[in-house]
Amino acid sequence: MDPPQIPATVNVRRVFRFTSTSGAVTDITPKDLMGLAGSMGTVVNSLVDDIASLARLHRVSIWTPPSAQGAASTCSIQWYDSLGSIAGPEVTDITNSVSRPAHVSSAPPRGTLASFWVSDATTPLMSLVAPAGSVIDVEATLVLNNTGAAVASQAVASAVVGVMYWLSLDQTAGTQHYVPVGLPTTH
Repeated sequence: MDPPQIPATVNVRRVFRFTSTSGAVTDITPKDLMGLAGSMGTVVNSLVDDIASLARLHRVSIWTPPSAQGAASTCSIQWYDSLGSIAGPEVTDITNSVSRPAHVSSAPPRGTLASFWVSDATTPLMSLVAPAGSVIDVEATLVLNNTGAAVASQAVASAVVGVMYWLSLDQTAGTQHYVPVGLPTTH
């Protein structure tokens, strides 16, 4: 009997958690997903190299903080096709409750750019609306780079050589509205 085939690459599937610092509509790109697995500080202290070379998004969930009395709290996910055009209806929820958060959870619809394996690119996969204080969970599978050479680099304000950082979910927009929870980060 022959030994079974196994993938030659290291694949990691997990849920990454972020908190929102702003309610602005924010696009998320494949380049942003490359930073989910972590990025390593380089000799150039304003660059980090992503350790992932491919990503596949499985699900995005958002929980808003309960709204203030008399106000509404809204969250949403809008998916895009490979050309950056809207692909299907927006997934949205709103609450006026002071005790119940608004909540959405969506897998990338079939045929959207986010439903495929993606690499370092800046075409939007989706746009998110998550008011300040919202919790955002992103479930993805990442393929770790096994070439020994940097696949993608990200510009940051400062990084230390050899130190691992986890970037904000919206790193390429330069806004850093969605900050990783419990992981060292840099902007």
